[in-house]
Amino acid sequence: MSGIQLKCTTHTLHIPEGEFFDVSVKHYGELDEGLASDSKAARVILFLAHGAGLHKELYEPFLSDLKVLQTKRGNSLSKVVSDAWAIDCPNHGDSALLNEKKLLASNNRFTSPTDYAQAFLALMDSGLIPDVGSRPIVFVGHSAGTATVIFSAAEVIARRRPLQFASLILLEAPNIATPLASPEDVIAKWNEHCPFYVKVINAKKDKFPSKSAALAQLRTRLPYNTWDERALELHTNNKEHGLRSLPTMFYPEDKTGFTTKCYKLHESAAFSSDEDSLKLARTLPELCKVLPVHLVYAENSFLRPSHEEITLLSTGKSAKYPCPPYASVTLVPDAGHLIVQDAPSVTAECVLDAINLHSKGNETCGMRRLLSRL
Repeated sequence: MSGIQLKCTTHTLHIPEGEFFDVSVKHYGELDEGLASDSKAARVILFLAHGAGLHKELYEPFLSDLKVLQTKRGNSLSKVVSDAWAIDCPNHGDSALLNEKKLLASNNRFTSPTDYAQAFLALMDSGLIPDVGSRPIVFVGHSAGTATVIFSAAEVIARRRPLQFASLILLEAPNIATPLASPEDVIAKWNEHCPFYVKVINAKKDKFPSKSAALAQLRTRLPYNTWDERALELHTNNKEHGLRSLPTMFYPEDKTGFTTKCYKLHESAAFSSDEDSLKLARTLPELCKVLPVHLVYAENSFLRPSHEEITLLSTGKSAKYPCPPYASVTLVPDAGHLIVQDAPSVTAECVLDAINLHSKGNETCGMRRLLSRL
């Protein structure tokens, strides 16, 4: 699906909690402008949390395709997305530039999913969203960003604030307990693989002589060689969303060329928080009791639960352990873990379907296989 021009504004937001980071926020407006003037669809707001090593602009192909899809479906939808807000994690994207001195002074301390969650809570209190109380929020997270979604919702509940989240949509969530695996089982398995991911990330090339050289190199390298071309351009060649000029505080000796805005040691640190991972696995089933939670997995992902686990999750049946009451479970074919970048159009379809599934009163858990060959 071809992209369209998005209307966006950029803001800088100070997080008053924890380490007092600043974050870069982008607002995408008028995503519903293509709908007929007599459309009675209710409007919702999207919050978007990205994964490790990524940045907020990589949601733009997804948002472009979502806008087109909403226009095509028109009056068949009971809910549509009017606006979206994406935030760079404090040590990723433009936020990493805002916090560079602080990150270096803290010995490159990893900013956790709870730090990232504080950014979205600060956004809700910032006044940047003038009618935040009148439109429900659908919170979408991808990969490590799903932990931020979960912790944000849990914190809102813990503070006894009005629950403005209409639903949570978790794209490629790690550390999900299933009817065949307890939270402890899941974390143990995750910890077995983490050293490998850390080694790969820390060893990867992250300096390039030019933006065009970065584009050419990444186009032939996993996982970038499966990305939608628009995402790859946004990451490397277009306005330097994923890249920055050298030198940097982390690479002071390199006088020319480009490197990634997210320092690779900050990316790899996402695979090292046992405490957050266990808390995540234990918190999600409780959230399912008070919020519709939708799971989306990619067929070719290393995180995808087994076929047996997916069947149990989708039918709500328990086996060795109780099955959390997920609102839906979707399996997307021909896509890998970086589903937002691999298949933005299908991801947009999954998100729009999930938003409208619950609004139509379908409270049961059911698996949909989009174009699935399984």
